[in-house]
Amino acid sequence: MIKRSHMFLFSLRLAVIGVAFSLILVGMSLGLSRPLSAGTVLAFVSERPGCAGIHLYDVSRRLLRPLLCDPDITGSLAWSPDGTAIAYTTRSRLNIFDLSHRTAHTVAELDGPHPPLSWSPDGAHIVFQRYFHLGEVGSPALFSIDIEGGDPQPITQPGPNNFQFDPAWSPDGTQLAYITRTMTANGVASRLELLDPVSGAITRLFDLPAVDIWGPDWSPDGVQIAVVGEHNGAVAVYLLEISAPGTAPHVLIPGAFNHIETLDWSPDGTRLAISGVFRDRLRVYSVEVASGAVSRLIAGSHIDTYPAWRP
Repeated sequence: MIKRSHMFLFSLRLAVIGVAFSLILVGMSLGLSRPLSAGTVLAFVSERPGCAGIHLYDVSRRLLRPLLCDPDITGSLAWSPDGTAIAYTTRSRLNIFDLSHRTAHTVAELDGPHPPLSWSPDGAHIVFQRYFHLGEVGSPALFSIDIEGGDPQPITQPGPNNFQFDPAWSPDGTQLAYITRTMTANGVASRLELLDPVSGAITRLFDLPAVDIWGPDWSPDGVQIAVVGEHNGAVAVYLLEISAPGTAPHVLIPGAFNHIETLDWSPDGTRLAISGVFRDRLRVYSVEVASGAVSRLIAGSHIDTYPAWRP
């Protein structure tokens, strides 16, 4: 009779082999002869001729391949924690694309705009934005859905003058960051908040007076959150220290971009992939966290957006 410990080790080995095999298949989808390494591959949405949809770009080898051609893809991307699947939105659906089997399935029906998704670090849930209806009036709020399906469950509730958007799970899965935007007599006020998914406690982390913020993303070590901010028409990236709420943020690349749509922190923590207008049209750029140096990540004259680093 096989002991339970031996059965556990056997099951663990099978799981590791399965993930490794999936990564080999993902590598084959890029036309590569070896498995992908974490932090070298960027998924993004593009309107490139012949394939409007999701593309993969291997940064280290400068290799570009279409992944999923679907002109209905309208929103941002979120990788599964093991890097074998990508969640994305179309005009009416939240879908998951399995890279090893090259198949997509629908997880939820959507309504309204589709800002960034966030896949929980345990791989079980995806948080996204949809309308929370109070009678005949609907306002954006955050919902969570099990990747196996079911009904989306609200995790925030908008007020009469505010709503929540742009969710971002912390690397350890203990906190969910998001933006609350409030309509006031003096205009729009934005703040970064943290939600404890277990207790439901909400912490107001940062208020940036007169700065409209969006697109939060955690550093891989969970120490900082990067957000996009606009103040008096000038766009910049703000780096916020989680351990010191209320302290002045570090401002990165002030005025360098005319517009920034989304950002995604690289797994090694050294740079941000940014979808924005730098000099002309919407493209994907790399911004070094230490120096603020800006460079094109993906060559070409096409519109590229919604970059997402593979874990």
